[in-house]
Amino acid sequence: MKESIPIEGVSCTELLRHTDGRGCLTEIFRQSWLPEEIVQWNLIRNSPASLRGMRVHVVHTDYVVPVDGSVFVALTDLRKKSNTYLASWTAEFGADHDSALVIPPGVAHGFLSMAQSCQLVAVSRYWDPADELGCNWRDPKLGISWPIPEPLVSESDRQLPGLQRLLDQLEDFQASFITG
Repeated sequence: MKESIPIEGVSCTELLRHTDGRGCLTEIFRQSWLPEEIVQWNLIRNSPASLRGMRVHVVHTDYVVPVDGSVFVALTDLRKKSNTYLASWTAEFGADHDSALVIPPGVAHGFLSMAQSCQLVAVSRYWDPADELGCNWRDPKLGISWPIPEPLVSESDRQLPGLQRLLDQLEDFQASFITG
């Protein structure tokens, strides 16, 4: 994935691969590539046709590196003050692309595994359930056309509210964060 992403603050870092007769070494992370310090790394393994999302974090940045396989990634900007508010973007993102994706707070994201896949996900804050908001992946207001119409979805993702309810939750969260 070597294209520009039309959502403010989202970036794709091209990873440098060093190859010789033995194989390759790919540098996957430098602190200078992110605006914040990374405090936790997670490994996510996905079965084929499984979907994770749509989720959004209010306080932490995600740094996603595909390790094996590929996923269809979908992003929607939910930051009211952003120049790209409610813009959506999709692309296939896989280990053969030698790239890492930076997703800032306020950008909803979903990952649909096209085959068996694995991603490393680094975060700028420790995992906190209060920072794990989401909306139903099927909501037409997201403007996302998923390539697999009936993916495997967790019970918690299946029960997520629509986009409008998520926008209301984000507003409430930000108001309590500012005053609290």
